[in-house]
Amino acid sequence: MTVFIIAAIILVAATTLALTRPLWHGARSWALAALVIVPATTGGLYLGVGTPAALDPQQVVPAATDATGAAELSIDQALTALRSRLHQQPDDLEGWLLLGRTLRFQQDFPGARDAFMRAFALAPESADVMVEAAEAMVMASERPLIEGEPLAMIQRALAIDPDQQRGLLLLGAHHIQAGRAEAGLVHWQRLLELAPPESLPSLRQRIDEVRAEAGLPALPPTAAETTEARSLTIELDISPALAETTADLPSSAQVFVLARRIDGAGPPLAAKRLPLGPFPRTIVLGDGDNPMATGSLFEQPRIRLIARISRRGGANAEPGDLEGSLEIPAEAGTRIALTIDRVIE
Repeated sequence: MTVFIIAAIILVAATTLALTRPLWHGARSWALAALVIVPATTGGLYLGVGTPAALDPQQVVPAATDATGAAELSIDQALTALRSRLHQQPDDLEGWLLLGRTLRFQQDFPGARDAFMRAFALAPESADVMVEAAEAMVMASERPLIEGEPLAMIQRALAIDPDQQRGLLLLGAHHIQAGRAEAGLVHWQRLLELAPPESLPSLRQRIDEVRAEAGLPALPPTAAETTEARSLTIELDISPALAETTADLPSSAQVFVLARRIDGAGPPLAAKRLPLGPFPRTIVLGDGDNPMATGSLFEQPRIRLIARISRRGGANAEPGDLEGSLEIPAEAGTRIALTIDRVIE
């Protein structure tokens, strides 16, 4: 299932640049900005509407297997099976969404529009479905402009969910198409607060290009970008051998993530205390997490990262706690993988 979702996101993103270029009418940043945002929002749509398992081709039709037992199912076979299923189950929202996305990838825009409109009829109050249906209507139009009914649907979707990223992208593009760059940039700049950190540099570049074309100065860094620049992003996980033991931890258990000097001297350079939760998880650790405010985490050439699950919730390590550590260069803006992989004796 996960592989299928990732593949679908990649396919949609790879075609977005070509498919949306006519919408831009001279402002070349539109298609590139769509490429930045679409992967994140599409994944959210796959996972956010109904039952994700229903989108798995192997759930739609039993797959043939090759000599190694691997599943083989062509897009055409999957489409045939999916259409058959939708004929029998016309109220299958997830099925109509999958059909629309597949036809959009195949550049059958009228077919994609019809599928998304069927989904919209089943979920008329879903901002996500509303935006996809509106976008499909634009793609299928002889004049691919964001206006009329698609524009009204996008505006309604944003009234329901003001943070709907695809809607903000499209509404911004509508204003820029119409020569109202400043109005469009309001929506695109809002995306700087919503998009995932890895998308910010590309998104900012597209926005600055449009601002330059409109005679506007480049934006100053946002709070999120400043924080990202002066922090470490830690992808924290737990080893399979220890993962099973977390179910037996008491309710008092807490997760501590620390950055210390290599020699261990002095208080932590940065520290966070978090409730025990699922793994893997992403944790941002930076200068704002210095408990003593004694200087920057990044003044040290190298630091030791420590992640510990404390059974009793105490800050000091005790026998039976679970821990992992890693020595790294103290470079702001980096992303580090850290695994809790041992029991303190």
